Amino acid sequence: ASTIVNVNSDVLRVGKNIDWTGVLYNPEWHLEPIANTSGIVFGSSVSNFGSLTLDPNMTMTSSKPNAAFNMLGSGAGQAFTLKTCGVLIPQEEFLVYLSPTNTLTLTDAFNGNALNTTLFKTSSNYNYHNADAVGTVNFNNQNVTTGRLQQETTGTINLGSGVIKLTGTGTVWNCAATINSNTSTIELNNNSTNPQTFAGNNKTYNNIAITGTANSNYTFSGNNTFNDFTDTKAVAHTLVFTTGSTTTFTGTITLNGSAGNLISLTSTTTTPFIWTKATGATTCDYLILSKSTVNTSGTATFTAGANTYNGGSNTAGNAGWAGLSNQNFTWTGATNNNWSNTGNWQGGAVPGVNDYAVFTGLFNVNCTIDSGCNCKGIIVGLAYTGTITQASAMIIGTGGFEINGGTFTGATQSITNGGYFKQTGGTFQNTSGTH
Repeated sequence: ASTIVNVNSDVLRVGKNIDWTGVLYNPEWHLEPIANTSGIVFGSSVSNFGSLTLDPNMTMTSSKPNAAFNMLGSGAGQAFTLKTCGVLIPQEEFLVYLSPTNTLTLTDAFNGNALNTTLFKTSSNYNYHNADAVGTVNFNNQNVTTGRLQQETTGTINLGSGVIKLTGTGTVWNCAATINSNTSTIELNNNSTNPQTFAGNNKTYNNIAITGTANSNYTFSGNNTFNDFTDTKAVAHTLVFTTGSTTTFTGTITLNGSAGNLISLTSTTTTPFIWTKATGATTCDYLILSKSTVNTSGTATFTAGANTYNGGSNTAGNAGWAGLSNQNFTWTGATNNNWSNTGNWQGGAVPGVNDYAVFTGLFNVNCTIDSGCNCKGIIVGLAYTGTITQASAMIIGTGGFEINGGTFTGATQSITNGGYFKQTGGTFQNTSGTH
């Protein structure tokens, strides 16, 4: 036949050591598990007991894409392999269950489903294998692209030299057992406005990369060690390190926004996060920097570039941010609470159509937008605790309106926003007029 061959698997246990190598006629392997009557809680998932090798001429589909594909290594002291040949496994969960002495090795790159929402998880929580501890998953220097990656409290994952690209949202990394980072790069790739969280669990990693196209938040929890930390995202976004956490860097920190695309770097609460580094010079620019402490165990230096805003609540530590200053068009409220008063803005001028109005925790003074609000954008920093009250029409340009802290109280006048609206914290009461 020259048409596509359909292979329907309508069972929960699809086989053991399945090898599709060399298949002809572009088969479609369709997973359609039957109703469960075995008494074992599989749900709508399917399970393979052993190795799995796919073929580039095939595809996989499922009527239950929100279920799991389980890799079950039977026996003990066994070695299993996974080779996907570029085929996307359609299930949203790819779960690996191994006895403590078993190993699963990737022999080529792994890619999650087409929606980039796959959870790649090693687990021992499998009801009739619930006494098993997870063995070793060896990424074998292969690239892994998946929505999220999780590991329970036992077992080992060897990352090798590949790139682990995490494309989902929510907690995209949470590995609690043994992680051998080797020379890998973990890439947090977020093209949505939904947040990503890296739950590092106080471990040592190699390189971390921040990428993507959307204005989103990234949260890092735990007292972790990173080698190189590189942020190449070209749009405004926020990096949050949990309150009181200490992050140690052994390599290079590359963290630079651009004009109109500032990176907010802050802590989750009023207690600063701590960065520490032994050697090397770090310069970061186009940031809104708040609630931070930088230390060195040697000769390392930290410099805030000329375009970085002092967002407030930064403590020096034993290194300190050299060059950290107040940028023009930072709200100070030095004279009174009126937006239109030039004496209330750093630099002595009210923000205009080419300027961002920035509210920081360095000056927690209330502001009344009494008149003359026609600026490129408004950014309310996470450390700001004051109240901004609308009392006249507002015109905001392509820079948008971003609220990370404080309180905004709308009135009856209009808000014309030529950019985006983003709220990650604080309180926002919209105008009763048009926004």
